[in-house]
Amino acid sequence: MARLFVGLFALVLILACAAVVAAFRPTSDPGVNLIAFVNADGEVMTMTPDGLQARMINPAVEGFFTWPTWSPDANTIVYSGVIEDGGELQLNLYASDNSGTANRVLYASEPGEVGLLAQGVVHYPLWSPDGNHLAFIATTADGLSLFMDDLRDNPEAQRLLDDGPLWMSWSQDSSSLAVHRGVDHFLIGGDDLVTPQQLNIREIGYRVPALHPVDGSLTLRTQPGALNASVSSVRLDGPNVMSVTPLRRVEGEAAFLWSPTGRHLAVAEATQYLMYRDTAMRIYNGISVLTVGESQDVIELELPVLAYFWSPDGTKIVLVTLSERQTALSWALYDVESDERTRLVDFAPSAEQLTIFQFFDQYAYSHTVWSPDSSSIVFAGDLLTDSVTASLGGHPGHSSFHIVVVDVVPVAEAHVITEGIMGFWSPR
Repeated sequence: MARLFVGLFALVLILACAAVVAAFRPTSDPGVNLIAFVNADGEVMTMTPDGLQARMINPAVEGFFTWPTWSPDANTIVYSGVIEDGGELQLNLYASDNSGTANRVLYASEPGEVGLLAQGVVHYPLWSPDGNHLAFIATTADGLSLFMDDLRDNPEAQRLLDDGPLWMSWSQDSSSLAVHRGVDHFLIGGDDLVTPQQLNIREIGYRVPALHPVDGSLTLRTQPGALNASVSSVRLDGPNVMSVTPLRRVEGEAAFLWSPTGRHLAVAEATQYLMYRDTAMRIYNGISVLTVGESQDVIELELPVLAYFWSPDGTKIVLVTLSERQTALSWALYDVESDERTRLVDFAPSAEQLTIFQFFDQYAYSHTVWSPDSSSIVFAGDLLTDSVTASLGGHPGHSSFHIVVVDVVPVAEAHVITEGIMGFWSPR
């Protein structure tokens, strides 16, 4: 009987200790399947996709913090902060761990340098795929400037190029950064990633150059003749030696994104501009989805498109198009494998969400709307109901737009999670 009592006591003690340990252990890995968002008070937060376990990331100082950007391993978030320092505004770029317990300033603007990249955009950061470098654009006395930071305490970020706007994308192996400025093109590579090499390429009519995720070739819009423009693949054998392979003929301005697997290329041509809530938006006359390989299949999606984003698994594209409701927008889904096309939800975007759509071909590389498992998307705005129209802000009684999660498979289902002006899913 004594042995039984001792055994039962030991079992109870083990269970009690396990309960204590569990109480201090997070319910989930804080770097897995989280949404970083910004609330109406200008606080950067993280939460689970069901809106629980909300946690503030930015430092507890007076200011407005915005545009969180996840590192590829989801362990670090960089974001912008507008604070007051000695009576003057200071524009800082911060880095914090995903728990918000450690943060530091990566870059601080000089006094008086308070310009924006776009409406409400303080910096544009772009992580290398391996997470070892951060390229970012900030306003300086020389306009929009490109910096590179290896995230060590010292040395400080290296200034590489000025006189933006600048558009850029990384190679999948993180060995090079392709940059487009005006008609000029640069490749930043080497061991230190701080030496821009100007290429013998002078092209316009598009914004963001794309490096193929598998073979590393450079995709851009080329115009070999006055009336003959193409989205082309360029293989570089040196700054002045290259071979050009046309992929798709285009008219007017073009935007293009490779699927993460490199198997498909989605190409859009701008046909007109739309003034949507005082913002000039390019309207693309549908998109062409090219299958790269032996078949060379091309699927035409003929609908007005404002923006589109590939799913992480490369099987789906979510598109932003015009709704049948006046001045409203709509999310739509295209499944590349099944060729199925689905209308998801009508909505009114926040101003920040509209900026993402306006420059979607750049934000597609840095701020993901997709969940890591390619089953859901997140956005900031309001679902359209009988109590709210696209011309209004939040719902009556609410001070902000909402963070909305839309499950796209197996069926479309929308969930209003919390209030906020922008939200982005972690990459894992």
